Amino acid sequence: MNARIKKKLFILVGVLTVIGLAVVGAYFVRGALIAQRMDSSLRDGMAAYKAGDYQSTLRHLGYYAGKDQGRGDVMLAIADALRNVPLENRRHISRAIPYAKAASELMPKEPAPLEMLMALYEEAGFITERLAVSDRLLTLVPSHREARTSRAVCLARIGKAAEALVIAEQLAAEAPQDVDAHGGVIELMNQMGRPPGEVRTFIDRAVEQAPNDARFRLLQSQVYAMSGDAKVAAAHLTVAASLPISEASTVRDVLRLLDVL
Repeated sequence: MNARIKKKLFILVGVLTVIGLAVVGAYFVRGALIAQRMDSSLRDGMAAYKAGDYQSTLRHLGYYAGKDQGRGDVMLAIADALRNVPLENRRHISRAIPYAKAASELMPKEPAPLEMLMALYEEAGFITERLAVSDRLLTLVPSHREARTSRAVCLARIGKAAEALVIAEQLAAEAPQDVDAHGGVIELMNQMGRPPGEVRTFIDRAVEQAPNDARFRLLQSQVYAMSGDAKVAAAHLTVAASLPISEASTVRDVLRLLDVL
């Protein structure tokens, strides 16, 4: 090999080396820039989420999650942000569910992702999935009231009213001031065809625990009206109307029932 060829080879090797170093350098620079942007996206995205700016949350955390889907708190924040940015045909709910599922898998011992997933399944109307998540949540937190309520609702909707009633009665007994819990018991008792007298006894005892709560008095009036005792229903409704009412929905229900009775 003559000197001229050696010189050309030497130049070629030098050029290739420079190109190689440039490529490697560019790779590391690009990686550093991506890492920097991910850090800022994570920081800005979580700050936006805490501030309730869900559009900014999705913009920043969406970029981060596109590169790294290994953080449960990020997946959960995205799910909640999607839930709070409504789309046509409730597509925001179906978009949020996979992120909530990912968060529950990344944070298996945390109740928050399961709470989110349970709520999303409720909004989507997915009964079987909601029941399964409720059970998972109860495995983590056996006393979780929302999960127990969710489980009762799901059982009732799949035809297991008797099982649902047991849970509903427990929930009502634990919270004498929770009118919704007592309303759930009454609904299940009626669904199962329990005798009207039994239903009236239940609400009468509930009212004894909250005699000055217009909501319970209204519920009592509704129970008596449904059982055909309009006179007693009207008397209970009069009492309800005389009590302080803080909820607009209760006022509307009282007025509607007054028109009927």
